[in-house]
Order: sequence, then structure tokens, then C-alpha cells
Amino acid sequence: VLESLVESSEGEWPKRDIANVVSHAYFTNVCLCGTSKNKAPTVKEVDLCSTQLFETIKRLRPKLIVPLGAVSTAKVMGFARRKIVALRGIYGEAKIEGRAYKVLPSLHPAFVLRAPEFFRDFVSDMETAIGICLGEPGVVEPPYDSYKVVRTRKGFDRVLETIKGKRMVAVDIETAGDF
Repeated sequence: VLESLVESSEGEWPKRDIANVVSHAYFTNVCLCGTSKNKAPTVKEVDLCSTQLFETIKRLRPKLIVPLGAVSTAKVMGFARRKIVALRGIYGEAKIEGRAYKVLPSLHPAFVLRAPEFFRDFVSDMETAIGICLGEPGVVEPPYDSYKVVRTRKGFDRVLETIKGKRMVAVDIETAGDF
């Protein structure tokens, strides 16, 4: 994935900066206890192990937490499990034991392997995470649920198809270059 980040960013992230961010990254699992048969841990399994996870987060005080997948995102963000495809790439904050942490949920790599059409979204999330770690401000999404963030032309075309023929639609379009 690291090489893909470098290739896909058109030189925007020099390799040394990515290597610096990754060399200062701490990787762990949301469920540090054994789970059953190499599958997503159950809510019960995650709850049993979350004390150790949260103690680690408290001790490390990370600049950014990037939970990968719906299970870890739900635990870190403190809400019921939701579809990660709708949550990924949305920069926000999570309270863990009274302290606020910056969070950028993304897709689990195993999901991306099974659904390669989401690889570009995964890479985009990792580029955003690296940018945040290098000091760029994260984009905070609106604090409501009835919106759709579109990051690709294909996604924008799907939205246009969905709203075709609707009586009233509100759209806010912001781009950071060619769309």
C-alpha cells in the first residue's frame, strides 16, 4: 500500500515524509484477545479486550487514530456498528476515557481485497491520514446525517442519477482541482 500511496499521489508526498509518518505509526488490533476462526471479532470479544486497547491509546496519545473497518470504528467512536463505507474518510473526534482524539475511519484491508473497487477510497483515506500527521488540517464533516460526501467522478454520477427527477435538491459542490 505504501508504494501505491507514493505512485498515486503524483509526487505530492515525498517518500521520506511517508516513511517518517509510517515509522512513527503504531499498529494494533481492536481486539487484542484471540478471536474465533480469523473473522471479525464479535461485540462481546471486542468489549472484553477494550480496556487494554484504551490503555494503550491513553499511553501513546496519538495525533490521529485510523480505525480500519466497521468493528474498530464502532468501538473507537463509541457507537453501534454502522456500514464502514458510509463512515470512511470522515474526519472527526472521539472521546476515549474523557480525552478527545482525532479519528479518521477507513476500510479494513481485508474488505478492500474482497472489493477492489474500494482500493482508491482506501488510498485516499491513507493520503488524508498522512496529510493530517504532517500538519495539514483535517476536513470536519457537517454534524448531521442527511448528507453524502462524494470523492470520485463515478460517485458524483451516481448522486446525479439518484436525484434526477426530484422536485427539490440542495447541493454544495467544492473541488480541489479537476473532478
